[in-house]
Amino acid sequence: MSSADISQANKKSIRFLQFILVTLTLILFSLLIIMKTGISLPARTMKLMNNADNCPLMKVSIVKNMEKCWTEEDGTIELAQYDGIFYNKMNAFTIKQWEISFSIPPRSVIDPNPWNITATLSDGIVHIRQLLQSDITDLNDKEKFYYIKPGSYQTFGLMIHTPRNYDPAYTDLTLTMKPYFYPGHLVVFRMAVAILFTAIIFLFTYIHVTITKINEVQRIRNQTQDFIEQTLKLFANTIEAKDTYTSGHSERVALYAKEITTRLALPKDEQEIVYYAGLLHDVGKIGIPDNVLQNNTKLSDNEYELIKQHSAIGDQIFKDFTYLPGIATIIRHHHERFDGTGYPDHLKGNGIPLFSRIISIADAVDAMTTTRCYRKSLSLEVVREQLKQGAGTQFDPQLVPIMIEMIDDGFVPLRLPESSIEPLEYYHE
Repeated sequence: MSSADISQANKKSIRFLQFILVTLTLILFSLLIIMKTGISLPARTMKLMNNADNCPLMKVSIVKNMEKCWTEEDGTIELAQYDGIFYNKMNAFTIKQWEISFSIPPRSVIDPNPWNITATLSDGIVHIRQLLQSDITDLNDKEKFYYIKPGSYQTFGLMIHTPRNYDPAYTDLTLTMKPYFYPGHLVVFRMAVAILFTAIIFLFTYIHVTITKINEVQRIRNQTQDFIEQTLKLFANTIEAKDTYTSGHSERVALYAKEITTRLALPKDEQEIVYYAGLLHDVGKIGIPDNVLQNNTKLSDNEYELIKQHSAIGDQIFKDFTYLPGIATIIRHHHERFDGTGYPDHLKGNGIPLFSRIISIADAVDAMTTTRCYRKSLSLEVVREQLKQGAGTQFDPQLVPIMIEMIDDGFVPLRLPESSIEPLEYYHE
């Protein structure tokens, strides 16, 4: 897997983890809201025995306060205080909107001033209900009387005029209530929220650290790549210093070759390799004697054979250079011809590495479009014709239309600044 593929894979992993982080965060906020507001459940109505402990969910007790009883004038009716308490035995359910009903004897009357409740009498049935928010003016008391939390209770009371022998101790009560489920009261739920919160913190920290490491690795990689690129360009400039009539040739070949790979939609890593191979395709000339390279006359057969050795020499120089995989092979075969008459190994057709075929056509086009010691630069019309004639013999016939398209687009020829070891910006003639 290439470094670009690894970088892309890292980015996809980070995006996936970020998605998970956002999802967990939304779940946590939802759980916190549920903890605060609860979940409303359908209203329930049930029968209870006054002051009995047989119900596991709740207990309601309404008893006569024997110390606060007053006999009225006729001796049959008494005014008594009835104290009530409502226990919520449930662990995770809050009771809201509750009402308790029970019957009292005929001729009974309730006092209009109960406490902590509202009370009405209808057809011999007392209806006691909790105070609602609208019934309470004191903001500090609203939560206290509005609902009964798990494990807590609510006290209330009222005065009733009843026959003296009335005792509600064994009265059946009808309870109507609306339970609200508050999972936050459950230990397991609070543990789940704590674990989720810890997971979010861990994931956030992991993503942050990972992104920091990736950015640092990318920064170091960019610095390393810049250093190697500058070194290779310095190497190419050193070679061209031996062969002065080809000044700028390596840079142009590199740019032409990279443009071809761009138009072929090859991966970025492969485009870089082709670019560097273009910079270094003539590196083997460092092993050619200066008097042969700088000969302004027609080369002898022996001199030409020496010149031809530069591709094999370049192969030897870069055979152990692992930073750019395959660059030695590309350099070795950039003078092979599609018909098999090139050198050094007389490879033919697709047996020639694709990148070598790209460097070959880029090298030939730059040679034709620049002035050499033995001739002036050729016109673009002549270059197009030479490319068409060389398709299938000297050049890969699939690359010829791309190079002609580059000429028609004005990409070829390029005019570069003077030799420099800095990254070269280029512009069209």
